[in-house]
Amino acid sequence: MPRVTLSVLDQRVGLTFDDPEVGGLLEVAYGHLASSDEPGELRFEIESLRKNPGDEITRLVRWTGGQGFRADDSGEFLVELEAAVTIALQKRRQDLYFLHAAVLERNGVAIALAGRPGAGKSTTCWALLHRGFRYLSDELGPVDVESGFVHSYARSLVLKRDPPAPFDVPAGALRTSRTITIPVDRLPSPAADAPLPLAAVVLLDYQGVGHEVSLERVSPACAGAHLYTHALNALAHPAEGLDAAIQIARRTPCYELVSSDLEQSCSLIDAVCA
Repeated sequence: MPRVTLSVLDQRVGLTFDDPEVGGLLEVAYGHLASSDEPGELRFEIESLRKNPGDEITRLVRWTGGQGFRADDSGEFLVELEAAVTIALQKRRQDLYFLHAAVLERNGVAIALAGRPGAGKSTTCWALLHRGFRYLSDELGPVDVESGFVHSYARSLVLKRDPPAPFDVPAGALRTSRTITIPVDRLPSPAADAPLPLAAVVLLDYQGVGHEVSLERVSPACAGAHLYTHALNALAHPAEGLDAAIQIARRTPCYELVSSDLEQSCSLIDAVCA
């Protein structure tokens, strides 16, 4: 069967599939990470099933060490596959502290945007790319706690809804039932693939239109508590991951951004980086 192998976090993730449509979806979602067609240490097998002509295709996905899943449309398939790949990478790289955060490069260092679901991480990331920031990830920030460096995970940027003008979605984006997926080669700034020192963390708190925009530095104690809640693999680390969160917070300036206007929020983040 055709196969795509991704190179990410020094791991090789092999994805085999039996349907050209799946190959197109993988190219949009993971094309920037594709390295070869060799098997890889992590192996996913994607089988496409259709009961009757004209029916929606169901994808059955199996992988080594996982329970597998079924997806009834392309949107569900991409969301569930991303979750499975992320979990598999966490098991292989337990030395890294996986933050649920968007990560960008500015002036040779990395800035992470963390926040609860719906806080605007991906949309803010997309807007900052129009201001000269470079892209590491919009969903996952794997931090080496000892060195303070954060690794790139430059799969496609994924939005849940259309962003406001002037940050329109480009041609070539994939719209599904769940998301808008923008390939890396359609981003307004290039990707940064090498690990970079984490220089700042911005904790996003979206309050809705009309609320005053503000950005304030927070204490390491407060930042550590927030980072702990945004860790995906905290239990893989000593003291259930709390020590790692505090270590990152002590080393890295952390800010809370109360956001309501995208342009103003980006200006404040830009000022922090400057």
